[in-house]
Amino acid sequence: MKPLLSIFGSGIRTNQWEALYNSLNKSSVPFELIIVGDKIPQFSLPDNFHFIYSSVKPAQCSEIAARYTSGDLIMNVADDLIFNDNALNLMCDLYDKNYSQNLIVSNRFKRGDKIYGDEMHKFLSTVDGSPLIPFSSLMSKKLWNDLGGIDRRFTALFWDLDIAMRALEIGGEILFSDNAITEEVVYKPTIVNRIKNRIIKTKITGLYPEYGKLIDRPLLDSFWVSNNQEEKKDVYAVNDENISVLKNRKNPLLRFKDKHILTRSQKPIGRW
Repeated sequence: MKPLLSIFGSGIRTNQWEALYNSLNKSSVPFELIIVGDKIPQFSLPDNFHFIYSSVKPAQCSEIAARYTSGDLIMNVADDLIFNDNALNLMCDLYDKNYSQNLIVSNRFKRGDKIYGDEMHKFLSTVDGSPLIPFSSLMSKKLWNDLGGIDRRFTALFWDLDIAMRALEIGGEILFSDNAITEEVVYKPTIVNRIKNRIIKTKITGLYPEYGKLIDRPLLDSFWVSNNQEEKKDVYAVNDENISVLKNRKNPLLRFKDKHILTRSQKPIGRW
């Protein structure tokens, strides 16, 4: 049976997949979960949970996962998250009630005891009036295809914000399901692992400090942020330092090439 919603993403935290899946299963929405990465799970997966092996860069893994989705609705996810009860129902209901061809529905993000409000969803926090950008983006598969998927210049992160901005560019709308909460699960290494890391002097770095902060966020801003004097009609907002958020992308999309997409990272390449 074809699922209503296909949830997809890149992932290597196999120890957290069960928690993610179980949280999604607390909604009544028929779904499939597709994760692409280079860490093979050493346990059986439910019939609606699909793993695809690939050692290409994370953004490319997400593109692969999106291409394998079969539902009419799709939504990106990270594998260090869990959803509250009925989150998928709430998001799909909001989508149905406000349906338009270019609609995106987002959940709210929770880190620790804090649920992020509108201020934390701004595309650029330093520019008041920036559009609000989703966390997980529930949209039609048709909209995803019309937008062209992920720009291959992204290495790991922030490609989803680019997708959202491109949806707004063609007249799309982003709505937030305030009671659909997605919470970050913080992994704490065991005492044994901490001791081992000290002995071999392992420096644990995530994707954000290595790629997100230094590569992917500057790339995103190069598409949508300007330091020049822009026409008011061409910007969402501008701050006192003349930094503006643009309504139209400065550079055309570079789609992933089909050839060898499962086996070769398309430049710029990165690592997990």
